[in-house]
Amino acid sequence: MKWLFALLLALAIFGGAAYFSYNILFKQEIAVQKEQRGEIPSTPVPDLSLPEFQEAAKLRQEGKLVEARNALFAFIQKYPGGQHFEEAKDLLGAINIDILFSPVPSPEKQEYIVKKGDVIARVAQKMKSTPELIMRTNNMSGTMLHIGERLLISNPDFSMFIQTKQKIIALINHGQFFKQYHVQELKLPPKQLARINSKVAEILA
Repeated sequence: MKWLFALLLALAIFGGAAYFSYNILFKQEIAVQKEQRGEIPSTPVPDLSLPEFQEAAKLRQEGKLVEARNALFAFIQKYPGGQHFEEAKDLLGAINIDILFSPVPSPEKQEYIVKKGDVIARVAQKMKSTPELIMRTNNMSGTMLHIGERLLISNPDFSMFIQTKQKIIALINHGQFFKQYHVQELKLPPKQLARINSKVAEILA
């Protein structure tokens, strides 16, 4: 009887260990192999950046353009490889355009108070801007200025950066990202320069 009891005890111990090993090790290994073969859908990784992106988009919808721009600048620096990185850059570009061509106050705009004898061409030259941009920014329908009128004036300094592999043309303003354009077809000479700088001589309204 003792040998029978010892046999049953051994079976219980080694059998339990075998069952434990199968469930913990082998079943897990089998599941990994099936997942690699695509038989089991992988568990989606939670998108930790989504709430911050949605918050920035909400700020734009509320008309808080400068706050939305600041939030998106912080977002693309924090999540350079995130799922919404390119989408954030597209939205940031749209907001930059909204700010540039509107009377929304922003740090890069200077306020100018119209004085006696001022004409828009001289004001533009003095402030290193263009008459068209001043008119567009301040929602002006004509070139007539009025003494005491307050104008918001910006003087952008644009350059372009062409990313051939991504088929993207990035517009840079004073060294910072401003807007990107997605190119459907890009044909350049075989020995093109890696970077092309271009100055914007005039901005049309």
